Amino acid sequence: MNTRKPVLNKVTDLHEAAEMILNWFEKENKPATVQSLTDALGSCAAKTLIQKTLENLSEQGKLRTKDLKKVRLFFLNMDAYNIRISGLMDTKNEVTETITETEHNTECIEEKNQLIEDILSVSRLIQEKEQLLTQLKQSLAVSERKEKLSLALAEVDAMEKQLLEARENAQLGDVSSCKGDYADDSMRRIVRRYQNARLLWRERKEYVERIVDGVLGDGCSARELADTFGIISDAQAGVSLSQSAVNLHRSFPSI
Repeated sequence: MNTRKPVLNKVTDLHEAAEMILNWFEKENKPATVQSLTDALGSCAAKTLIQKTLENLSEQGKLRTKDLKKVRLFFLNMDAYNIRISGLMDTKNEVTETITETEHNTECIEEKNQLIEDILSVSRLIQEKEQLLTQLKQSLAVSERKEKLSLALAEVDAMEKQLLEARENAQLGDVSSCKGDYADDSMRRIVRRYQNARLLWRERKEYVERIVDGVLGDGCSARELADTFGIISDAQAGVSLSQSAVNLHRSFPSI
């Protein structure tokens, strides 16, 4: 008994290969490389023929390409696909107008028309999903920027409160009225709080500058920062880290 499997005839014609590849992309609707498409089509065509056909379809605008490092992805061009489907619709209308065949032929044509309608419906659905995906990506990017900006503003508010508390503590008491070890300890604590407040001021400025650069970059001017987000510089607020400094006795380390 002969148990050998039948040998499949490989496609060697460019036109047949193009139809086969376009049908695969329309059916699977996903990107593919030369190797992955060769594997998906099995033994229907040689890899060199598939690669040449893919390049031809790309030049004709029926397929689009995307280069990722050393790999080129091919995927269906929806505009060309819609034109191709519209051509099928025109063919459907011409066939429908000239039908004089038997009942069997009429049934086959109806099935073909229904298939074309289904393809058009799927095409419209794909376009709607692509538009929705684009809108979602844009809204996510905007919401992410707003969230980062809100967190940055909250951190700035917290630092400003700490700075005010430290400044109030630094202004309490009179150095000349402090006596003994207890007075010295109290004064040291006040000086430490004052120095911490100045450090917080510097850190706050650095944090805000880094956050603004990281989130907004150079696309936002100082006036837009103030009008939109309420972020102003020391110069705009009329304050200065150096001019507001308190002259400490030389026994206390300065910052």
